[in-house]
Amino acid sequence: MSPKYMKALLIAGVGMVCGAGAATLVVTTGDCGDGTPGKGADGWVSENSEKSLKTKPGTGKMSKFVMVRANATRQDTGYFRFDLSDLKGRKVQSATFKLYFMGDDRDRMSVFGLKDGVKGTNRAGGEDVNDADADKHDEFWIEKLLDRESAPGMLEPDGDLTTVDWNEDAIVFLGEICNGGEPGLVELTSADVALFVNNDSNGVVTFMMQGAQHSCRYASKEDPDGNPPATLELILAK
Repeated sequence: MSPKYMKALLIAGVGMVCGAGAATLVVTTGDCGDGTPGKGADGWVSENSEKSLKTKPGTGKMSKFVMVRANATRQDTGYFRFDLSDLKGRKVQSATFKLYFMGDDRDRMSVFGLKDGVKGTNRAGGEDVNDADADKHDEFWIEKLLDRESAPGMLEPDGDLTTVDWNEDAIVFLGEICNGGEPGLVELTSADVALFVNNDSNGVVTFMMQGAQHSCRYASKEDPDGNPPATLELILAK
């Protein structure tokens, strides 16, 4: 399969690719595997989001990129959800999480999976913080309403920007992605990613990502330049 054709698959979210080997299912954050709208989503949340929700892309509104960084002045955590309905209960033998990096740094990024059944805490604060009682704080979070105050997998912000307030009971570490120092695809393939997919019980999986000091941007499904959104490439078990 040519790289050009594979990139087209990633952008379009075309589902099944078959060849001499095992079948491969390609799912993006913008579809459910067969090119139609699904439960996929991508976004990011920032520490002190009450202050930044109204103006910062990706916190409270859709954005052409997903921001990830962790330094002494800001904590930005990326969220990527994939619709697994096209798996139809089948297991995978391999799983690869892919992102299109839009920068030129070489930071190592930590990738986590959100466990099924996890819910964030609703800290409703009215329109000023874009948090309402109708928000979904579980794995079916609403992209336009995702906020740091009540995002699933996170503890309440503690005001210390030098630490990431993970809810360690809600997430599982999957591995690291290393940015290549130039724009392009970066990926994570591991047995832990495949196990995370195989252990899913509700038809969707959410990946969370945190990184180092630089402001690292990854193409979202709203990217206007044709860069592929976050993608999950699954090789099905025979």
